[in-house]
Amino acid sequence: MLEREYLANGGDGGDHIRVRFATERGRVLRYTVQFEILNEGRHWPAVRYDSAHGVPHRDTLDWRGETIDKT
Repeated sequence: MLEREYLANGGDGGDHIRVRFATERGRVLRYTVQFEILNEGRHWPAVRYDSAHGVPHRDTLDWRGETIDKT
């Protein structure tokens, strides 16, 4: 299994998008795409799309990184 992680600039304010995924024989086994906001010198996760629990879904996160809404 091959695991990769990338960061992409999400805007002028220092925010970014973090992408993680695992593949095997060219097939994606799991993924996470997370938008992180820069606040007071630290990146905080705000929204995350992932395939955890076997179902693709979107989590909206609070400042502690805890899920406040799941779609």
